[in-house]
Amino acid sequence: MNFEFSNPLRINELFRPILQFLVFQNDPKDISNIKKDVIRRIKNTYKKYDPKNNILDRNNIDIQVEKIFEESLDLLISNKLINLEYLKLDVEIIDKKVVAKSDPLFYLTDKAKIHIQSEESIKFINAKGETLYILDFLP
Repeated sequence: MNFEFSNPLRINELFRPILQFLVFQNDPKDISNIKKDVIRRIKNTYKKYDPKNNILDRNNIDIQVEKIFEESLDLLISNKLINLEYLKLDVEIIDKKVVAKSDPLFYLTDKAKIHIQSEESIKFINAKGETLYILDFLP
């Protein structure tokens, strides 16, 4: 049986649900909204193949996504498929030091939109120029 996701989840398996979520967003989204949607998409996929949730009961998808989510986002950013921006900046003075905090918002880059429209595969390259993953076009 193919559940479209491994157990445990792998980093590259989050690329598609992250991009699928962002492709339909008009505004940049924060990390918690993206993560919730990715978890929902993965659980829906499992339910499609396993309506009684036997697999989901044994595997905590939320924890698995939490462990690899940041690394997946980092690869999407470093390969210029998503960008982040900081809209609000909270500034505090703590122990005579200025501390600036901001939550990033994420959105698709033009490069990602072109890949999606052209139905071309996307290669994920590391800092050494080596291909780590290849993602077929998004359905």
